[in-house]
Amino acid sequence: LGLIGGNHPGAIIAFLAAQRLGLATVEANPDSDREILRDIVARTASTLVLTDREEVTALASGQTTVLAYDEFLADLPAGKRPAAPAAEPRPSAAAQTAAIIFTSGSTGQPKGVELSQGNFHFVATAMIGLLGLHPGDRYGLVLPLYHTYAKSVLLSSIGSGATLILLPGFDKMQDFVGALRQHRCTVLGVVPFHLEMLRRFKPEAIRLRDLRALTSSGNRLPRETIAWLQQERPDLQVYSMYGLTESATRVTLLPPTDLHEFPDSCGIPLPGVEVRITGPDGGPAPAGREGEIVVRGPNVMKGYFGNPELTAETLRGGWLHTG
Repeated sequence: LGLIGGNHPGAIIAFLAAQRLGLATVEANPDSDREILRDIVARTASTLVLTDREEVTALASGQTTVLAYDEFLADLPAGKRPAAPAAEPRPSAAAQTAAIIFTSGSTGQPKGVELSQGNFHFVATAMIGLLGLHPGDRYGLVLPLYHTYAKSVLLSSIGSGATLILLPGFDKMQDFVGALRQHRCTVLGVVPFHLEMLRRFKPEAIRLRDLRALTSSGNRLPRETIAWLQQERPDLQVYSMYGLTESATRVTLLPPTDLHEFPDSCGIPLPGVEVRITGPDGGPAPAGREGEIVVRGPNVMKGYFGNPELTAETLRGGWLHTG
């Protein structure tokens, strides 16, 4: 099932339905070149693609049906459960492929990262505990749903009973801040770029008193951003994290209490995750020396879709080699 579009309620419903039925979703940046998207749909043999982008409808072919999210939602029964499911749901299994997330492919053909239901369940459960998420929270999502970071926000919200709020993008910052205020978001998931834009143009967003926590990933938080957050909201819990698509977006987390003492740190591994820094010989790198981050744990991907050679090169001895 291809999901190639923006942050639309239809994308969430379709993703959850796919997991219930034991199907894998195929997800990619909808702004990718049309031929790249066509290749992804063909490689994965996706027979149905859902979207909210007019240009994606051109992917329709004899083998592939393309539906708008609004069309998909219009076909669902309103406010009632069907008398009998159209297909018998398969039992949930940790090893079942949940999604194939395609990277941007800036260095060649996009890679399809195959993630399991177990990967997503582990990360969501870890985030619920580490962030203290609860049913009273309102978690604001501005990140693209085809990113694993956004999947973590989505699934940890569902698992904790929190309310997920789909926020406008940063191309409409006034609307973003208005929605943040209107929905009284208590937690917000961002990358450092978002915080820099807020610092420059909409610093009042951070001052909203309902906001209790921020999660940041994708890059290290600049020291000036950390200082600004401390000055504006010393009570705000800021969680700086490290991860990559191949680890279902989460590997380490820096607790808010350590952010100001160790601003350049990416934190400590999630419970149940192992991290090592290795040298060229594969052994532990000496303290103070550069090395490769390798990761082992329930967050590590199944492999690269349709690419056993790259999978074997990246997953060695149970360890994910990040390069």
